[in-house]
Order: sequence, then structure tokens, then C-alpha cells
Amino acid sequence: NGSNKNSSITSINDSQSTSRNSSSVASAHNSPESSATTTQKSNNAARVFFSAAQSTMSTSDFAKLRTLLVKMKQSGDVRDSRCYLQIAKQLIELLLQYDAKKK
Repeated sequence: NGSNKNSSITSINDSQSTSRNSSSVASAHNSPESSATTTQKSNNAARVFFSAAQSTMSTSDFAKLRTLLVKMKQSGDVRDSRCYLQIAKQLIELLLQYDAKKK
């Protein structure tokens, strides 16, 4: 069971690495105009997500969401994949609580 878990993590790490490499190659060929448009779309998506989260979640859960996202970004910046995946799991567990409430 432990080796299966490790192989899953390795698989996730490999796909993250591939995704990062693909993004780097793609962004190297993007014009400044398309990068600005992509940034605007990302900012808008984040705005919509946070607005929905704030209106749906309790104050304490929304604060936890923000804290987890900051920690996730920090661990990603230093490429600490173990920490990143632990935080991602916590984030998913938090969000799933609200998905279950919708049903």
C-alpha cells in the first residue's frame, strides 16, 4: 500500500513537471498581447472563485482557504512537492465539504 501511494505521488510529480515544462515552452512563444489576455482571464477567474467562496463558505473556512492557497503557492515556489501535495489534499478536503452540501 505504501509503495502504491509513492508511485501515485511520483506520477503526480511527473505530470506537474511535464505541465510546468509545457507551460514554459508555450509562454516562450506567446506574444505580450496574448500573455496579457491570459493574465486578465486568470485574474477574472480568481475573482469569480473568491467571490463564490466568500459567499458560500463560513468566515473561518474562507480564512482557512486563503491560508492554504498562500501556503500552497509558497511550497510550489520552492518546489517542495511533498508539502505542496499535503496542502493540496487539505484544500480539496475543505472544498469537498461544500460540494457535499450542494447535493
